[in-house]
Amino acid sequence: MNAAASRKPAGGSACSFAPNLSSTSASSCKWFRAHRKGYTIFSAGHQQGGLSFPADLGWPFASVFGNEQAAPVAAAAAALGPDKYATVLGMSLEFYDAQRSGKLPDKRISWRGDSLTSDRTPAGTDITGGWYDAGDNVKFQLPGAWTASMLAWGLLQFRDGFQAAGRYEHGLATLRWATDFFIRSYYAPERLVGQVGNGAVDHSSWQRPEDVPGQSPVYVLDPRSPGSDVAGNIAAVLAQASIVFRQREPAYAAKCLAVARSVFDFGTKYRGKYSDSTSDAGAFYKSSNYLDDLAWAAVWLHKATGQASYLAQAKVLMAQHVAQDSRPWANIDWDNNFWTTALMLGRLGVKEYAQFPRQFVDAWLYGRNGVIFTPKGLAWHGDWGALRHTGNALFYMLSYAKDDAGLRKQILCFAQQQVAYILGERTGQSFVVGYGPNFPKQPHHRAASCRAGQQCGWAALDSAAANPNIIRGALVGGPDASDRYSDTRRNFIQNEVAIDYNAGFTGVLAALVGSTRMQC
Repeated sequence: MNAAASRKPAGGSACSFAPNLSSTSASSCKWFRAHRKGYTIFSAGHQQGGLSFPADLGWPFASVFGNEQAAPVAAAAAALGPDKYATVLGMSLEFYDAQRSGKLPDKRISWRGDSLTSDRTPAGTDITGGWYDAGDNVKFQLPGAWTASMLAWGLLQFRDGFQAAGRYEHGLATLRWATDFFIRSYYAPERLVGQVGNGAVDHSSWQRPEDVPGQSPVYVLDPRSPGSDVAGNIAAVLAQASIVFRQREPAYAAKCLAVARSVFDFGTKYRGKYSDSTSDAGAFYKSSNYLDDLAWAAVWLHKATGQASYLAQAKVLMAQHVAQDSRPWANIDWDNNFWTTALMLGRLGVKEYAQFPRQFVDAWLYGRNGVIFTPKGLAWHGDWGALRHTGNALFYMLSYAKDDAGLRKQILCFAQQQVAYILGERTGQSFVVGYGPNFPKQPHHRAASCRAGQQCGWAALDSAAANPNIIRGALVGGPDASDRYSDTRRNFIQNEVAIDYNAGFTGVLAALVGSTRMQC
């Protein structure tokens, strides 16, 4: 990244033009009418954009709908390519392979090699591995740990989708690559690595990570330099991983949980924002809070252990967070764990947070609280990396849909429409690198823009040619509020790729993969 601002009711249908939306309320129908120009309503016999949607067409919603049945229409669905979700899900996981740092266990990405294999903590222990943040060669722990936590949550919620796509094992390997790094990051009692590499130094050059000489600077969080936000997210993902791996690798799961406990204790005992302790981090991923991150961790430690004390801590931490920040923005990202924590607390029976998730969902469904709709139908909330906000919001909405039967169909159809936009079906411009006939050719990414074995520098950044290496599956930042987008390498606002951009999007794709069909 390049600046702090960046990373940051039953019955008949109320819609005469969408008769299959039998559960759609009058207010929902009003919204659909208002946005019909920018949306295709998948209803019986409806035709738009050259595609005719047959009356018996269903979609793969098993991951969200469980055993809810709809008419099987395998032939019709196959004709329209529902397997695109499985395809792009695999590509999204490949993007994380391309972001790996350290000694690589395979050549899954042919143009990537080992990099920065001599990085060590101040105690001399190994701190290689993990993911590079974006188009650069730095490992920022706040977005990195948050990203891994969203991937783990996706594996837990939409496991059936990963399995149906044949990508569950890949998903597990992706998660473990991250959690191995986070375990190494807590290298001594009350010593947690908060960042590897220096953003300012890294951004003063344009080179492949394989060509970066020497060792990276390592920034450590300790009692005098706390980072409760980083600790919270690392503790959360390790607690989640202990659940994910419990049956197949019990020893590893136990290790994850033990470290999660220790990191959480460290983060709660010594409180502060990591970007206040590491000035370089503040220039790229400035944190605004940490109480929601600790609450997120406490929720998952409760889920992993069953201990009521963690749930009690989660409630206290969340109450403290709300007292400080009572008006959260309608985005979910590395700097905002309020909405995700509220959803989990509601599921755990904490009634005072049960109403918050619906507020977020409605903001994205109907364009409230800063969310707008572009002329061509994208739900949009902010210029910088707009599609990461959309992807994360869809992931949250699909998670919420598991609990709200009344909104399931509407949310699923909404997610289908938004993903269609992202994949280029609305505009002819795909925003996933390597997918579709017209995908981004110049994403802002050092390794992808540099040829292996050749000297690379600023000339590669300014080259008019397409990147020599296709970083498949990466979701670029995306369009502005008027659907305008420029595929140029220097356009880091719209054309950079980053691990947090794909975080929620990966879960969305898994949620939309399945074996049962449902009409929209």
